[in-house]
Amino acid sequence: MLEKRLNIILDSMSDICEFEKKVIKFKSHVNIVKGSVVWDAKAILGIFYIMPLNGAYIEILSEDELEIREFNTVMSEFVPHR
Repeated sequence: MLEKRLNIILDSMSDICEFEKKVIKFKSHVNIVKGSVVWDAKAILGIFYIMPLNGAYIEILSEDELEIREFNTVMSEFVPHR
């Protein structure tokens, strides 16, 4: 099992809705993590529960390297730019 983890920030309701639309398209399991709380990132209630306004991690658990690359590309819009 391969894992890819990205730091994300969702700082508006439109970001949360857009994130949810994109994350449900992945066939593999995707988690959203903040501190010790881990939630299914495909569940909109989980996203609101975590409230990643101040940052959280998203991780995909997959055996498919192509899917992981697509995950990196699709989720890059939610990664804070330094």
